Order: sequence, then C-alpha cells, then structure tokens
Amino acid sequence: MKVALVYPPECVSLWMPSGSTPALNAYLKEGGVEATQYDFNIEVYDRILRPEPLLDLWKKTPWKKNLPSPAPVTPGRKKTGEMLAKKIDDITGGIEEALSAFRSAEKFFDHESYSNALRIMDDAMLLVSAAGWELDNALESPVKAIEAAMNPSINVYLSHLDKLVEKVASKKPGMMGLSVIHSRQMIPAIAVAKLVREKLPDIQIFLNGAYPTTIAHSIENSPELFDVFDSVAISEAEVASLGLARAVENGSKISEVPGIFHREGDNVVRTSLPVMEDADVLPAPNFDQLPLKKYLSPEPVLPVFSSRGCYWRRCAYCLRADRKTFSQRNPQQVVKDLTALKRRYKTRAFHFTDNAIRPRRMAEIADGITEAGLEVSWTAATRFSPEMTWDWCDQIAAGGCARIIFSIESASKMVLDRMDKGFRIEDVPGVLQGLSKAGVDSTLCFMVGFPGEKTEDVRKTMQFIERLQDSLTPYAQYYVSLFAPAHGSNVHQNREQFGIKNLPERAPNDLKNPYYYDFEVSNGMSSKEAVKLYREFIDRIEKLHRQPFRMPHDMLIQLAESQEGAAKAVEAKVLNLHHVPKLADDIRAEKGYLLKGNKRFRIDESLRDLIGLIDSKRTVKEIIKSLSKTRKIPATTSFVYTQQLYEEGLIEVSGAVGKKSGKAD
Repeated sequence: MKVALVYPPECVSLWMPSGSTPALNAYLKEGGVEATQYDFNIEVYDRILRPEPLLDLWKKTPWKKNLPSPAPVTPGRKKTGEMLAKKIDDITGGIEEALSAFRSAEKFFDHESYSNALRIMDDAMLLVSAAGWELDNALESPVKAIEAAMNPSINVYLSHLDKLVEKVASKKPGMMGLSVIHSRQMIPAIAVAKLVREKLPDIQIFLNGAYPTTIAHSIENSPELFDVFDSVAISEAEVASLGLARAVENGSKISEVPGIFHREGDNVVRTSLPVMEDADVLPAPNFDQLPLKKYLSPEPVLPVFSSRGCYWRRCAYCLRADRKTFSQRNPQQVVKDLTALKRRYKTRAFHFTDNAIRPRRMAEIADGITEAGLEVSWTAATRFSPEMTWDWCDQIAAGGCARIIFSIESASKMVLDRMDKGFRIEDVPGVLQGLSKAGVDSTLCFMVGFPGEKTEDVRKTMQFIERLQDSLTPYAQYYVSLFAPAHGSNVHQNREQFGIKNLPERAPNDLKNPYYYDFEVSNGMSSKEAVKLYREFIDRIEKLHRQPFRMPHDMLIQLAESQEGAAKAVEAKVLNLHHVPKLADDIRAEKGYLLKGNKRFRIDESLRDLIGLIDSKRTVKEIIKSLSKTRKIPATTSFVYTQQLYEEGLIEVSGAVGKKSGKAD
C-alpha cells in the first residue's frame, strides 16, 4: 500500500526541512511500506515569495481592519500594515534577489548581501503571516476551523494547496499522514485533507505531530474533526503510523492501533497509550523526495536526533506533559547516521532536534565523530552541568559542534528554583567562556514574567547578559519569550501553588494555542508589567547581536571560514616541496587524533590517509596526487593537509636531489 506524508504550511523556518515526515518516512519504509513525503510548506512559500503573489496578497488583505495579532506583544494588523506600506515596493522588488542570496554560496557568504536578504525576507514573511492572522481566530472551534480551511479570504494558502494536492492524488495513495508542528498549520492541514478526499474518497487520513499532541484534550472533545481525519496520532507517531498502514492494508480495525484518537458513533475514543520506540531501534531520518535545493541555504542542513523525550522532565512551564519517557541512541549509531546522511545527501551540516542532549552523551558523540574523521558541523541543545569543563568544551568543538542552545530563562536564583531548572547561575559564565574559547557559539534563551518574578529579577538578567557579551563569540544569539501558562504544564495544574489566579475559561473544543495570556498573579509582576519589560528586553538584546544571521546558517559560515583559512594557507606557499616528508619516530595516529609527545591534533579521514601514504620512497608530489585520487579531493586540499603536518612540526622534508645539504628546502 502507498502512504503519502505531508508537511503543510505555515511554518516560517525555511532554512531546512522539518524532521517530522523524514522520521515517519524512514520508519514506514523500514516496515515495508511504500511511503512518499511532500513538504507543502516550502513549496507554498516558494510560490508566494515572488513579486506578483506578494503584491496580490498585499492588495487583497484588509489592512485597515484592526485585527489583533495572535501574540499580545506584537502590534495588530492595522499598525503592521502601516509599517509594511512603507516597505512594500522594497519587498516585492527585492524578494527574488533575497531568495537567490540564500541559495547562492557566492552571495550567501557576502555579509552585505546576506544582511539585505535577511531584511527583505523578514518583511516578506511578516506580510504573509499577518495576512493570515484569521487562521488563529478560526481555531476557536473545529466547526469554524473546517469552514475557514476552504475560505480563500482566511486561508491565504488555499489556492497554492489546490495545485499541490494534484501531486499527491496522482500517486493514488491508500493513506495520508499530515504532520502538524505549529498551530498555524492546523487549518491548512484540514484544507489539504479535504482537497485530497475530494479526489480520493476512500483514502484513510491521519493527523499527527507535536501540535495535536499538545491539544489532545481539545481533540478528544472535537468529534467534528473526524469528518476530516479518520484518526489522530498523538506523541511520537512512528508505531501508530505503521499500525494504521497495516490496518488499512489488511482491512482490520484501526481501534487496535495504539496511541490514536478515532470516532465511534458520536464519541471520540482514545485507544491504548502511545508506544514510543527505543531510540536505538528507530532508523535514521530519510529525506528522499524532499526538494532540498529549495530550502534557503546554499547547501543542505538536515535535522537529526540522538534521543527521544527529555532527560530532565522537570521544568515547571514545559508544554509537553506527555513526554514522560526518555530514550537515548547509542553514540556510535549516531555517528553512523551522520556518516550515511552526509554521503547520501551531500551535506556537512546537521541540527540535533533533541529537547536536550546530556553533556556526557554529547561528548561521546563528539569523540565518535572525531575518531571517525568525519568532517561535519552540528548544533544541539543541552542543559548546564558541572560536567561542562573547559576540556569538555574543547572536546565537543573538536567533534564538530558549532553551537549549543541553552534555556537559561533567568539570572535570578529564586526564579530558577521556582522553575525547577536544576542548575546554578554562577556556573554559567565559566561554561560560556569555555565554549567561546573553543570556538563554539551559544544561543541563550530567556523568559520574562514567570509567576513571582519581580522587575529587579528581569533587570538582573539583562545585566547578566551584558556582562557576558564581551566574552562570547561574535555569533552569540539571544532569544526572549513572554511567559504564558500552558494547558497541562506543571504551572497550569498547580496554579494556586504558583500564585496564578483568574485564568479564563476555555471551551473544551478550543483548538487554539494552549497558552493563557490573560491571568493574574498574587505576587511579582503583573502581566502588563511583564509585557512592558519583555519589549525592553527585546530592544536591549537586539543591540547586543553583532552579526545578523539565522540558525542554522552559522554552521555554514563556520565551515566557510575554515575553508577560507585553508585556502590562505595554500596561497602562503610555506613549503617548497620536491622530496620526501618523513614522520618523526614519536608520531602515532590514535582514535582520530595525531599524537606527538603531549600534543594532540585532531585528524580527519583524508589526513589519516595522508599519514599512511608517507614513507621514504615517495615524493610529496606523488603523495598529494595519490591522496587526491583515493579520497577524491582537490590537489590543493591535499597540499594543505601536508602543509599542516609540516607547520606543526609533525613531518620533516628532506633536501632536493643533487643538493649536498640535508636541510629542508
């Protein structure tokens, strides 16, 4: 049986594919199911982000209608429209050049070109997003959501989806899965389901992803949704998707599939609890069929994983209360994943989607990468820990780590304790300085307005960042969010303990974001004071950003800078090599490192091969030629490897033939 996996709009991260459908794609294929995946999100934006569609959207949107934005900290549509009116010519006139700049290495690595492209892209994405703000209001109930899905004045993606659905229908799949990670994807997902059903009436359609999982309480009270979807898989959906595929193929009941909602009569029924596979059992994500050249990066950046769930599971504000299990992938298997994905998709850059990787496990993965001589760059999230010594920082840097993402949230011990973050704020500066010294960038995430937090706590956090600024890399990033209690979180379930009162009542079938922005607290800042400080915080961190870029572009920038350094080394022509380099007697290669006395140098596959080639019977020219042929790398790169060994004093070069001197020339 054929299964179609679709990732619908709106997701504004266009730099790399989502990890959702690639994970299901791999699992289904391993289970013997013929699966095909489609990223409608990048396809739709590839159609909208053009001069004419953007101008058409601008003209059709009622900008004078003062529709509030989905978030209380950003201006409504009227003010947004007034701001965009001054930029619309710049947006429509520059959007094609901006797209080209992100996809072209020559333009991407030019600072001015990249900065201009980022400015145009941010404005264009704001235009599209603000034009579709009714999508959020329509999530008040499943009936409104279904009506809005097929209304082109609300669902601004509808006309583009209609064309894309033909691709799915032409393959005649027996089942389709829609992965929804963000709330703004819900209504487009409903539209895709209805459009496909019109063409394939007997198709089985299931919804899955992080968002339906977070609003599971609402889906359970929304029988109307099951006029559109046959089932909704919650939590990790691999086991459920394969179970559904086999049930459809065999004609058995989907009620026997674990981890799904489905309708029986007028009631929504939940089957047994979701089954989460052990992380070691899961296959590496499969990105086949995705249009990797359409993402906004000059070379692919791919999401990968080393664990499922969260190893801490104690943060009071956490939205994913369902994630009570945690499973880690063997570090050697992670390295095998990276090796295979690098070879298959011609990429060197990866982003780990884990909630957080244990520091010790992160070091093991880095060592595995080093030992394999794998030339990759990667980013990941983790938590502060006493294990993070400066040696640890050097260790992960040697293994290709380009950036670590930390959720610090606050510099106040009182606030951190109330959040149950589990680290000491006084340990943070040393870790960040160690990472900067090792060349690893940091992304620091903060939160304003947690119950009990006072104005002085927020200002203390701002001052904390400003003191750190000079010791961080130029590519350090800061993000700040406004606290809102999430339905099902520890704060929500124990609101009285946290001093929260007067939470508004929500309808049981409300499909909107499960956050409460209107609430009162018994102590600390009011919500209005928090919004004011949040805006001040945003203004202050924007001044601290020294280099404008988007993750994961930092990895590509780092890779380019290392290549530039290698190119400069070639131009320097330190060596006049005609004869034979000779390894010193105390040199040995071990576990991906070159050791000489107390010195330890990281080596990759090519450098290791070079060491193996060096003997007293070959000239450097012959060695470089042989290395280039066996490793399929440019001769200039081989030359750089040889030169690096020479500059570190790890090899010696004999004198030219015919000379009496034995000194290196």
